Amino acid sequence: MTASKKSPTIYDVAQKSGVSISTISRVLNTPDKVNPETHRRVMDAIDQLGFIPRADARARAMQNTDRIGVLTPFFTAPSFVQRLRGVASALSKANYELVIYPVDSMDHLQGYISSIPLITS
Repeated sequence: MTASKKSPTIYDVAQKSGVSISTISRVLNTPDKVNPETHRRVMDAIDQLGFIPRADARARAMQNTDRIGVLTPFFTAPSFVQRLRGVASALSKANYELVIYPVDSMDHLQGYISSIPLITS
């Protein structure tokens, strides 16, 4: 993507994958409620476009702040899965939800980090 080109939006992902923005939202927020083929199409479109959901938009959509996000490389090593299970278990006991953001490149990581809203007191 060039510097003059704007970042892809949820609308771009919807158009590329042939589904509504509501379906894109379900894939990102409640993937267990989405047909596996639709989920694959949407995730492929997200990867191809380099779409990065904005953390503040997601928080507004979910209307809940009892979530903790983990940025992690894709689960290629069993140790990642074991660690995430431990984190998920501890968060669940404290009534928090774990949100996993898979990162496959430094650009992807920077996109996530730049979308995190600042908390001010």
